[in-house]
Amino acid sequence: MPSSVSIFRTPCGNANGHTVDRQGRLVSCEHGNRRVTRTEIDGRITVIADNYQGKRLNSPNDVVVKSDDSIWFTDPPYGIMSDYEGNKANPEIGNNVFRVDGKTGEIRVVVDDFIRPNGLAFSADEKKLYIVDSAGGRNKGEPKHIRVFDVGEGGKLTGGQEFADRIYHQIRGASPPVLVVL
Repeated sequence: MPSSVSIFRTPCGNANGHTVDRQGRLVSCEHGNRRVTRTEIDGRITVIADNYQGKRLNSPNDVVVKSDDSIWFTDPPYGIMSDYEGNKANPEIGNNVFRVDGKTGEIRVVVDDFIRPNGLAFSADEKKLYIVDSAGGRNKGEPKHIRVFDVGEGGKLTGGQEFADRIYHQIRGASPPVLVVL
């Protein structure tokens, strides 16, 4: 085990959510660069998504990779609301949840009715997708809950009922929301 900390990548584009795909590559959401990237094994950076239908993403926030190599991510406005978490800008699209096809690279909106989509996680069998709406953490009266969707063929989502409400609780000192699916 290394006994020191070192810089992995600089600049990192205000990277926020990360995951590792089945090939061991780091997939990152970059608030500052308004994109989702993958760090290849040799260190090269590949842009997975930086726009939808020609319009810039808001500030990709969290990401998961399914066993079919599709990449799913949330795109709230947190990184463009101020210069604190990214770079202040006006949104060009809604606050969506996206799926990037692992074979074709096609990007599509899978959910578009969240106010602030944030964390997301698949169930162990990948038949359910849990997505956090964290608007209530910053805006009184707005939702702060987890919704659960059934995952169908080709990544089609159905359902979307509330799974848990009032999700803001401290977990070992972590700032919420923290989403853990066992």
